[in-house]
Amino acid sequence: MKKLELDVLKIIRRNSRTSLSKIAEELNIDARKIYEVMKALENRVICNYPTLIDFEKVGYPIMINYILIPRSDLDEKILSGFLSNHKSINNLSKTEKGFIAELVFKDMKELSEFNESIEKFNLREKKFHPVIKEIKREGFLL
Repeated sequence: MKKLELDVLKIIRRNSRTSLSKIAEELNIDARKIYEVMKALENRVICNYPTLIDFEKVGYPIMINYILIPRSDLDEKILSGFLSNHKSINNLSKTEKGFIAELVFKDMKELSEFNESIEKFNLREKKFHPVIKEIKREGFLL
């Protein structure tokens, strides 16, 4: 990756709403060139421009990180489909042995319903860790 591309990525990682003209000004480069770099990055490495939300402020005060390890490849495939489509999943990662899932809930009833729903899966291991406080999120700047 070229230095200019990395410099642009660093700026938009800090704030994805930074205008092309502001990026151009900060890097002392023509805005048209920044536009070209952005289009190339969007085609190759930029996946999305998400908005980070304080879930508690919008009525979802419960955040839980789960570690779920299925017993077989078939169990993994079925669990993956279930988790990928569940409304409470905020982030889902596949690990060597299973999944790490971050879920958000409005209340303990929703959390309880989720726990009941995953009981039907053939899991080798299920651990959940309530998040007390987020310390850093989307902080890696390159």
